[in-house]
Amino acid sequence: MAGQADLHRNVFRLDAKFQDYLRGKRGSAAKLKQLRLAMLQLLEIGEKLPRLIRAVKRIYGGKTLLKRIVQAVERKEYALPKAIYDHAHLKASLNTACDTWACKPSELSTVNKLAASVGRSPGSFSKDLRSSEKSLEIGCLIDVEARREDLVVHIGERALHDMVLAAAEGYLVPKTKKTRFTEVYGLCLGTIRQQRVSRRGGGEYWVRHVYVERAAIQLRARGSRDAVIPDHKSFAVQVDMAKVLFPYLEVVGDFHSHPFLRARSIYRQVGWTLSGEDREYNLNWLKEMRELGQEPRVSFIVAIGRKKRASGRRIARPGLRHVKIMEIGRCLVAISAYRILRNAEYEANGVELEVLAQIPD
Repeated sequence: MAGQADLHRNVFRLDAKFQDYLRGKRGSAAKLKQLRLAMLQLLEIGEKLPRLIRAVKRIYGGKTLLKRIVQAVERKEYALPKAIYDHAHLKASLNTACDTWACKPSELSTVNKLAASVGRSPGSFSKDLRSSEKSLEIGCLIDVEARREDLVVHIGERALHDMVLAAAEGYLVPKTKKTRFTEVYGLCLGTIRQQRVSRRGGGEYWVRHVYVERAAIQLRARGSRDAVIPDHKSFAVQVDMAKVLFPYLEVVGDFHSHPFLRARSIYRQVGWTLSGEDREYNLNWLKEMRELGQEPRVSFIVAIGRKKRASGRRIARPGLRHVKIMEIGRCLVAISAYRILRNAEYEANGVELEVLAQIPD
């Protein structure tokens, strides 16, 4: 692609135009450095500063060059910022980062030269985001972390029983004559452990283990047939009480149920998957949990449906690492686990669910 091949040329042509424009003006060196930093920020995290936009309007051909640079940065869902982040912070070799994110080494060399011209290290702007709330907005960089992390979720016997019993009650006990079943909601308490693994040339990888030991059902959540709305006052109460009762545990995630009229509908509608409403809700919930000093990592779906009749046949399993299927009496239950990324997105890839209890077949 022309934009990819010409990134180096476009960046330094724009830089030369800035130099010509500022030549002989007071404070030209400081102003040039600020513009170079703005270009570096664009290359590393895809952010266009107003300073840079104003500057290109004052020079002939500046807007065209900036447009080409932006196109190169945004190509393939911000492949260049991802490669920079991978190489600078996760220790991937230059070739590994370029191969992984479909970039050319010459593109990263452009970033290195521009960073050197202002006395910065490549990836300095994305480094600032690693522990910043602004990481919620830079989803492309979270993709890099997700690709390098495997999540293993271990559900303890007590937590499993609490989730299944709550889902079964909401499903089997009618709320009203017109509402046969409702969704239920709760928080998951447990511990998190992380194990780092280095691979030669490939950079850093890690395995995060989430151990779920308890599930706190939220009684004040308002459930309906196809939705559940958690109670925000209950969050603060549950978190505060849990700190006293279980000081060694933290909020590691949440769960809610997906009830279906028939068990076969769980398979037909892939009932263990998250809905669009679930994903939209998660952003505000994650912010709220962070305000309470918590950093949840996993979200569970407990899908439940009744079979027409009891059967001695073995139940079908989807063969997915993040899903477990069990049969309890005439009810079929499917539990799935999804990783919660730092930008509040959900991810199933790289997630393995382990149940530390006997699962009925």
